[in-house]
Order: sequence, then C-alpha cells, then structure tokens
Amino acid sequence: MLVGRDAELAALRSDVARVAEGGSGAVLLSGPPGVGKSALARAAIDEAAGLGFDTFTGRARPLSRDVAYAPLVDAFGALLRGVDDDRRAALIGDLPQLALVFSGIGLAAPPPLGDPELERTRLLDAFTRLVERLALDRPLALLIDDVPFADSATFTFACHLVAGAIEHPVLLLLTARTGEPDQRPIGPLLDAARESSWWLEAREVAPLRDEDAARLVQMTVGRPVDPSLAARIVDRCAGRPLFLDALARTVAESPHLVESGDAVRFDADDLPLPDGVRAQLLARVTGCGAAERTVLDVLAAAGGELDVVTIAAAGELDTASASAALDVLHRRGLLQHATDATGYDVVHDLVHGLLRDTLNADLSPAAAR
Repeated sequence: MLVGRDAELAALRSDVARVAEGGSGAVLLSGPPGVGKSALARAAIDEAAGLGFDTFTGRARPLSRDVAYAPLVDAFGALLRGVDDDRRAALIGDLPQLALVFSGIGLAAPPPLGDPELERTRLLDAFTRLVERLALDRPLALLIDDVPFADSATFTFACHLVAGAIEHPVLLLLTARTGEPDQRPIGPLLDAARESSWWLEAREVAPLRDEDAARLVQMTVGRPVDPSLAARIVDRCAGRPLFLDALARTVAESPHLVESGDAVRFDADDLPLPDGVRAQLLARVTGCGAAERTVLDVLAAAGGELDVVTIAAAGELDTASASAALDVLHRRGLLQHATDATGYDVVHDLVHGLLRDTLNADLSPAAAR
C-alpha cells in the first residue's frame, strides 16, 4: 500500500523503462528502517515483471552475513531447482562450482582446488555467467534487499556486476538502511557503478508527510477514523509506513476501538504497541553501550525534549559522556534534535513515539522515577 509515493514510483518506472530500452543500471534506495524502501523496490520488480523482465529477489540478513552468496542463493535457488533438465543444463551445466552453494540442482561439486581465493573467483565467475545467460533473451531485474548486510562474496559480485561484467540489459535494485551499526560501507559499490558504463540512481526515501500518513491509517483501518485518533497514530510513527500500518492494524483489532458517530475512536489513554514493531525496535537498541542506553531511557521517561545538561544530570553521566552518547544515537537514527524556545540551545528527543513506548515498556517504574 504505497500511499503518498507517486513521485518515487514514477521515478522507478522510468528506471525500469530505461533498462527495457537496452541499457543497464543500478538503483539504490536508502532511508531509515520502516520508511518503505523494500516496498518501493518490490513495486519496481513488479513493474519490471509486467514488462517481460525476468525478476529475482534476495535479501541480506544480519544473521547470515557470513554465509557466502546467501542473497543470491535466495534469489536464484527456486529457479534452478524448478526448471526442467534441459533448461537447467543450458544455464549451469558447465558451472559445477554452483553446486558448492546450491543444493538439489543436479550438479556434482568439483574437486577442491586447494586455493580458496581461486575457488572464490571461480564462483564469482559462475554467478556472473548465470546472470548473463538469464539476461540473454530478455532483460533481468535483481533486487538485493538490505545490501550492506550482505556477505563479502555477494558484495563483490554486485561490484563486479555494475563494473560492466555483463553486456545484456540488467537492472540491479538495492536497498540500504541508514543509521544501522556494523553495516558494510556501500561506497565501493557506488564507485564501481560510476566508473562503468552502467548508470546509477541513488535516492533517499523520506518519511511520509502527515496528510499521507493519515490517509494510510484510514485505508488500513478500513473505516472512517476520528481525526484525533488518526493524529495520535501519525504522531507515534513519524512517517514510517511500516510502523503506521502495523499500529493501525493493531488499533483496528483492539476492543478499545469503538464507534463514535460516523467514525471510530480509541477509548483508552495509551495506544497499543505492536509486538513485531516492539521486537524490531528493541533489536535496534540492543547494541547500544551503557551511556547510550542511559540517554535513551532518560529521554523515554521524560516524554519530551531535553538538553544535554539535563540528560547528563538525570542519567548520572558527566556532560562529555552524555554528549558523546548523543552523537552516537543521532548517527544511528534513534534521535532527532531541534533548538529550544530561545533559539540558541539544542534539545534532543527520540525519533518517534513508538520507540518511546518500546523503551518505557522495558523500563522499570523505579528506574523511570
């Protein structure tokens, strides 16, 4: 449900059309978690499929970042196991190296070469030749979701691909989260595209505007929503479609949702916290250090903007430690800042209300006091 994304969708349709006309290119969609990068990329894949592309999707996951070629196995595995023997032989019959990463494809793995670097090179070549053969008859679109979490082999393959390793038309779609720690720098991949014959589009996906967020809430609930309830949901989610959809669905299923005239309202003081969102947000703060977590808890308990001196005092931190923790949390996309009423002092707050709800639910009443 891509509400408020008309401009982004139009740009992606143009990208797909450009490849359909014979050129190859890469599109990188970046933005904070929950902002809708993956949904937009999947819409581009659907657009490509409608124009006759062969389309493939693989996702890089933090827990499998050391598994060689995991997103590519995810993307191409079903095809290689499902095609008939003749088609499989034409695609990979002379690429036994692929048996090292795919199971059930009817190939015997080659004997070890005794040289790991050479074996990695041969696998890279095998994947490149597979993509080349798939793109021979019609354009190919490949989505690698969360590419900064990809293993080094997949990342090397992506760099090799955009460096011009294939002459046939290919669209490489990539998504990347901003503010996440321990991600692979994506600069080398972008540099490889800029130095090749491929074109490159790198776009930041912004949160939804309030009016579009309210429209998404209305569509998700499926009934007229009291404006004050819609505003509460919108305020909690800071324009993240994934969170808006999850919270609106949870509200719609709650017994506290009641009819009020020609709309529905929520008759409890606190909105529910969707389980999936809570787990995702807790995972984002799990890797924070002690000082960073203290700052987060202080801001959650305070319920509003605070300056660094107040944060340090409330968290029993020295000002330098609090300031350093704030810098880390801003880089990770967990905080936002503004100037106070005087226009001089900087104040800090959590990036959205669902993060506040998550932290407060994890904070004991004694600690909050």
